[in-house]
Formats: sequence, structure tokens, C-alpha cells
Amino acid sequence: MSSASQRGSALPKVLALVVIAGLFVAYFIWRANHGITGRVDRLGFDTRGYVAFIQGMPGGKQDILLVNPANGDEKRLTNDGASKRGLQWGPLGNQIAYAAESRAEAVTTFQIFVLGRGDPLQASYGSAAKESPVWRPDGRVIAYLSGGAIKSMTPTGEGLPQIYPPPRRGGAAGGEDSVDEEDLVLRRPPIDAFDWAPDGRSIAARQVVEGEHAIALGQANWWSAAPSGAGEPDRAMVSEPESALLIPLQRGMRPRELLSANQIGFGWFRDGTALVVAFSTRGGRSGLIVHRADDPNLPARPILLADRFTMAPENPTVSPDGKLVAFEVVRLDSAENRERIGIAVTPADAERPTIIRTPADIQNLRFIVRGAARMPRWSPTGSRLLYQAPSGSGRDVLVVNADGTGKVNLTNGRGDNFAAAWAPGS
Repeated sequence: MSSASQRGSALPKVLALVVIAGLFVAYFIWRANHGITGRVDRLGFDTRGYVAFIQGMPGGKQDILLVNPANGDEKRLTNDGASKRGLQWGPLGNQIAYAAESRAEAVTTFQIFVLGRGDPLQASYGSAAKESPVWRPDGRVIAYLSGGAIKSMTPTGEGLPQIYPPPRRGGAAGGEDSVDEEDLVLRRPPIDAFDWAPDGRSIAARQVVEGEHAIALGQANWWSAAPSGAGEPDRAMVSEPESALLIPLQRGMRPRELLSANQIGFGWFRDGTALVVAFSTRGGRSGLIVHRADDPNLPARPILLADRFTMAPENPTVSPDGKLVAFEVVRLDSAENRERIGIAVTPADAERPTIIRTPADIQNLRFIVRGAARMPRWSPTGSRLLYQAPSGSGRDVLVVNADGTGKVNLTNGRGDNFAAAWAPGS
């Protein structure tokens, strides 16, 4: 056989090997960006009334546990010991998403896992860290943070288009979406926290606006016309490092920057039509403001206003019936001197805001818990509050009735416990 015919017969084999190699490369690129598919069986018991949390033990091992405050029943859901954070229940209460360290790639990174019955599924892969999973209310999509952007996938790990900022036209997942120049300034700052509205129609997010992303200067926000008794607005042109952003998910609707401040926190009303934003400025003023998500033309409504260096509300959460807002109370003597002194509640529908003019006025708040308590979370019925407090070994997870009675410590100093969340109700 001639050398030419030999080369001719070998050519298809070479091409086949090139195609196979290309498919392998394409697969690993796809997996790095979108994860792999897989199904997680649902937890095989009724989780109503349970609290899930991450428990860290000496040596650095962390696992997810469940405890029922009513009877003390405890269940361990993981035994891998990997570092974990960002736990959130699926909307039906039979699966949990969380971020954990993964060693499946050459570089150890945080990735998204989905937990049900049996071993957790690693639903995302790649060299880029992926954190803060949040289920869409219908349970069909999990959004997460990666590189300051809000991305998404199915619970089985199939990649979906990036949510915010939307992909450019012609990009890998661009479709028909585009980014025009008018939106670039708003969309550039990275997101470091977000939560889906209970109706699934929008997302509230906190964006970092320091340094090159400092897009908000001074106090040119609602408090420039603060109610009588709240004091004169700050006039200094100082860049505030955080900004609250409302991202509508309907086509054609633009994101809205709600306000900027030194620290921002937010919580949704259950019907998804409004959210409460907690803020404290570098000038020492702070408050709780209700913003409507369904109508941008309606004015923001303050429900608590605190004068310069008295107190700051943080990590607000709205009761299931929409009548109360629970929040951490931080006493401020100066911009640097801050002390957590408890968890309080205030009416969400008051006609006039509660005004804190002096440090003595703080005691007029309705405290549910005193001390360095953090991260309040209402039970699905609104009858109890979940929170965490310092302990000898780190943090404990506790439950208290909404009137401040019946305190129960769920962890009693066993390890460092955090990221606690109620299982959804029926």
C-alpha cells in the first residue's frame, strides 16, 4: 500500500481523536461553568417545626444538624466535616441548599450543595467560588453569588442564565438580553447579599459601592426631608459604602437603588409587595424604611428613625402576618464604638415612625431578648423567634416566644453554631 493511501486511511482516525478530545475539553468547560446534573431525594420525614443549623466542632469540622425545639429531637444530616455556610431550606421543607468547600477540582473552592435523603449533591463545579444559595419560591431555581454577580441553576445542577447583571447580547448566555450604557453605572458594583421576594417577582440585594464603585455621595436620600424630631440631614459629602438595590425580574423593568448607607440590611414582607430596609450612615443616623416593590411611585415609609449616634437597627425580619419587624439593636456611642444590646420589635404599619432622639429613648423599644443576640428569624407561625448568641465555645442557637418568654437553648454550648433557619411551615 502506498504511503499516500496510508495517510488517507489514517486521516479519519486522527480527526475522530481530535473530535473526541474536543468533546472532553468542551465537557469540562461546561461543567466548570454550569455544574453537573443529578437528583436529590427529598428528606423522608416531616420537618415542620425543626430548625436547621451548621455546627462547628474543635478541629474545624462543620456539619448540618436539625433540632425540634418542641421535643428536643435532634438529627444529623451531614458527616463530611467540610467548611459550610449560607444554609437555606427549599420551599417545601424537604431539601436544603448550602455552600461548602469542595475538593473535586484542582483548587479548593466553595461550591453549592443540595441536601436531602442520602449523600448531598455537589450541584456546582469550577474554580470560581459560589456561595449564598437562595431558592426561588417555586423551588425550581437556586440563585447564588459568584464574583459579585447573581447567577442561577436548577436544583439538579443545570446552569441557567445569569440573573444580575443580565448577560450582554451575544454573550455565552446572552440570548436577547442586552446592557445599555445608561445601566452600566448601576450594574457595575458587586453584590454581596441578596434575597428573592416571596412572590418570585423581584430580588432585593446589597451592593458594595466603595472605591471605584462609589456611585452614591452625601445624604441625598429620603432623610433630606426627615419628619420633625429626626434632626437636620447630614450635609457632608461622604461616600457611603453599601447600597440597597431592588431588581425586578419582569422584562423591561429597570433595577432601583433604594438608598445608600454605611451599613444596609433588608427583609421581605411575606406577600412580596414590600421590604423593610435597615440602614446606618457614617454620620451616625439610622432607621428602618419600608419600600414598596410593586409600585415605584409610592413613597418610602419610615417606621423607625434614630438620631446621630444613639442606636442602629440591623438584620430586620418581618413577621409572617406583616405586623411586626424584629431587628438587632446596636447602641452607638460613636462611629467606632458599637455594642449589641438585644433584639426588639416595632410595628410595621405604624402611622408615625418611632423616634430615638437620645440614648435613653432606646429603652422605650419593645425588647424581646437582651444581650448580644443576633440574626432574629420568625417561626412560620410568627409565634417564636430564632436567634443566636455568644457562648463559651462560639455561638448558641436559641428560640424564644414572641413575647420574650419561654427561652430554649437548642445547642447548650456544644460547638460553634450558626446559619440557623426554620423549616418552612405547611
